Amino acid sequence: MKILLLLTLYFFAFTHVYAERPNIIMIVGDDIGFSDIGAYGSEISTPNLDKLADKGMRFRQFNNMSKCNPTRSSLMTGLYTEQPGAYCFVQKMREAGYHTMFAGKQHLDPWVPKKVFAKNSFDRWFESPFSAFMIKKDGGYPQYNRDDRRALFELNGTMLDVTELETTQPFHKTDATSDYALKFLDEAKTLDKPFFMYVAYHAAHFPLHATPKDIAKYRDVYREGWDEIRKQRFAKQQRLGIVKNQTRLSEVSRNINQTRQPSKEDFLEKRKQSMYHRPWKDLTELERDDLSLEMAVFAAMVDRMDQNIGRVIDKLEEMGVRENTLILFFSDNGSCPYDFNRSYEYPPGVPEGYRSLSAAWANVGNTPFRYYKQYGHRGGMSTHLIANWPHEIKAGIFSDRLSHVIDLAPTMMDLARIDKKQYQDLPGLSLVKEFKSEPSPQHEFIFGGYEGFYAYQEGDWKIIQVNSEVDKWQLYNIKNDPTEIENLASKFPQRVQDLLINMKQRQELPEIL
Repeated sequence: MKILLLLTLYFFAFTHVYAERPNIIMIVGDDIGFSDIGAYGSEISTPNLDKLADKGMRFRQFNNMSKCNPTRSSLMTGLYTEQPGAYCFVQKMREAGYHTMFAGKQHLDPWVPKKVFAKNSFDRWFESPFSAFMIKKDGGYPQYNRDDRRALFELNGTMLDVTELETTQPFHKTDATSDYALKFLDEAKTLDKPFFMYVAYHAAHFPLHATPKDIAKYRDVYREGWDEIRKQRFAKQQRLGIVKNQTRLSEVSRNINQTRQPSKEDFLEKRKQSMYHRPWKDLTELERDDLSLEMAVFAAMVDRMDQNIGRVIDKLEEMGVRENTLILFFSDNGSCPYDFNRSYEYPPGVPEGYRSLSAAWANVGNTPFRYYKQYGHRGGMSTHLIANWPHEIKAGIFSDRLSHVIDLAPTMMDLARIDKKQYQDLPGLSLVKEFKSEPSPQHEFIFGGYEGFYAYQEGDWKIIQVNSEVDKWQLYNIKNDPTEIENLASKFPQRVQDLLINMKQRQELPEIL
């Protein structure tokens, strides 16, 4: 009888904890700058994200690895870079009883073990390729001729051509990603398990493809030009409290010859000639018309993503699980400046074309910071992070905790009630206490950037490498100068050396210098 009583108590205790564990939806945007959503200063219509922000927590110091694949690799493994024994936190959540689902872009670094990949970590997965967002009128799918393998989708181990997908018509990759996410949620509601779903949209990575209806909404918005829009965004950030009073709007970013890119002569020549910034008033009317359309298409892609996030939220409401579901949204890096990677044969927006965003518009996306994707500056490393969890996260609050994408792996395992001993080797720190406005553990340092553009922050001080110039690291005091305007390296050379030594000695970091 005593054994039966103990088993009964154990059963009820276990099921009580099991029931309390939240469902989790983690949504990641692609190449969307710090200020490219309404809740962080944008004029782009993102009502679903804005509502999540208004009813939840906005982070002001959340960092990534400044480029797609390093960020996604760090997200899935909880590591800055390659380390022995890397594993995926999702595997631990499956073992703990979570039903796990993935839809969208994977894009992991070569060092990431195969066991981490979606097909080995998730119960259900839909992986979309590095290909265009829309289908041409003749039924062709742009970029198929670039790499056939990369033009195939994968659904639970089955490779599919775009014509074989069961998705919304006319085809748009953002819609297709959501279509399969919703299918997976329909399956999840039949299971007596909490669930974790990772939705990784390609939007708003190039090529710039959007529907005529979405583009029309923004066609005249950007005729004012990048200089004026950037000022307007900064003013809105100040009103919203995204930036603090002492924050200064950085100057527009200029061209830096990024020598770490592939060495093809034509590629490098295009890079040298990249238009990183010209005053809008100096452009011709024809240029203004073309470039305002370019940004209108980008805005339409972000808008489309938000529409689809709304579909996911509606599904959670329909399932009756919204109240116990934590939703996270962030982007993998700052807005992308690769305006040398473009074709003018077609205008931006149409599926036949292949256009990327001008660097000057990318600079707007990263307001109020300097530079862009790939850089260790905050224009590359800083991203929005919205956390919404009804009854657990207070509405309309901000977090100034220095945080990093490596924190999400331990956060997910903490929420899943996994024994901390199983992930105590990870460098990240759980955000659960931060979500609940309780004293939370703080980082001694964070690391980021990309090859040749590394960054290391310890306390208020941050060093940044540019163009692999080992002897010319920049130094900033982030507390006094959050937009990294004043390079203090020449004033405090010993501090630069001390930070370099500390960076090299950190066990979590590779020998990068």
